[in-house]
Amino acid sequence: MVERAREIIDRYQRLEIGRNFISCPYYMNVAKKSVIDLLRRVDVPGEEIDKFSSTWRKSAVDFGRFQGKGLPDEIAGAALQISRKIGLPIENADPMVVVEVMKHLGLGIDCSGFVFNVLRYAFEADGKLDKFVNSLAWEDTERRDASRAGTFVFAGKASYVIEAHDLRGLDLLLMRGLSGKYIHVALLLPVDNGEFEVVQSTLLAVPTGVNFSRMKVVKQGPVFEFIPGLGKRWEEIFAEGRIEFRRLAALAG
Repeated sequence: MVERAREIIDRYQRLEIGRNFISCPYYMNVAKKSVIDLLRRVDVPGEEIDKFSSTWRKSAVDFGRFQGKGLPDEIAGAALQISRKIGLPIENADPMVVVEVMKHLGLGIDCSGFVFNVLRYAFEADGKLDKFVNSLAWEDTERRDASRAGTFVFAGKASYVIEAHDLRGLDLLLMRGLSGKYIHVALLLPVDNGEFEVVQSTLLAVPTGVNFSRMKVVKQGPVFEFIPGLGKRWEEIFAEGRIEFRRLAALAG
């Protein structure tokens, strides 16, 4: 299953857009929140705001299509289609320009969408898709798909906490914010020397978006290779008890 996971991760790191192969940017749901806040300030009725939010979620608008939950081919196709539509064709653009246009269009993958889609692909290839999907901690059990896969779906009954020295491939790193709410999830993949790769979509690491970084486990806990571009070092966050290593219930045994 680890090798299957690597297959789709590679596709996220090599989105084929015209003549370029682009690592998928990170998606932040900033625009939608700002618009909804504006609608509330001008006293648009709540039911109308809910209708607007539902329409946006169903990708009826170009900006932010797939809401940070798209598959690699979906995101790459949307980048080409929407950029042409707005008069900024990117087939032959410099790779850095392509990434900036994608960010402008709200195209990318968020942390939970990335982990969900990678695991979904790996479990499906192993013939265990239902076991994976059914094991997650959904808010609405009637709507169990990538669009509803927030960080929280990997916590609760979906997984259990493990010690750093017990890690194995496809285990998870979950981070809590200061409020105690889960705010980030990453996937752990083994490498030959007993270390792990932290695979994630994030703004915290450099380069941003989908990336790999090394992590090793020592007696004091995990040591992360990268220095965050934002916030504290992750060793400090782990020492504060806000980083957990967890194993999916679907992988138990």
